[in-house]
Parts: sequence; structure tokens; C-alpha cells
Amino acid sequence: MTLRTKLLETSEPTSAAFKASGEDVDIQGEINLKKLDENATDLSYKLVVRAQSTIAKLAMSVISSGYINEQTSIFIENLKKAITVT
Repeated sequence: MTLRTKLLETSEPTSAAFKASGEDVDIQGEINLKKLDENATDLSYKLVVRAQSTIAKLAMSVISSGYINEQTSIFIENLKKAITVT
């Protein structure tokens, strides 16, 4: 699946909003970072996934919870590795 992604808003280095769309799905998301102390940062995110086609809607109802949770966890782990807040 190919997604076209657009950054909608940023407030570096604490937050970003984005939109991604593909043939069968639209995704909107927000990422927020909050420094807790010298060695810890809280990362929160929100994703809204909207299926566009009949096949995507069916797939979402069958596999959505497990698949989306797994992919979200992978995304967040990669994001944690890529971001350094100073």
C-alpha cells in the first residue's frame, strides 16, 4: 500500500499533525512530546483511520484491532529511536 503523507502542522520539538491518504484509506494523526525530566520524555499519539473502499471497510472490521495496534506499536518504537529531544 502506498500512502501520500502531508505534514499539517508542527510545533518543534513538541508536536506534529499529519494526514496520509491512499487508494483505500485516509489517516490523520497527532504526535506530542512532553519532557518529563532530563532522562524521560512522554510520547502520546492519536490516529484516526478511515477506510474508503468496501474492501478496506471489510478488512478493517476483520483485522483492525490486532493489525492496527501492531503497526502502531512498530511505528512508535521506530519514532522513539529516531527522535531525540534536547
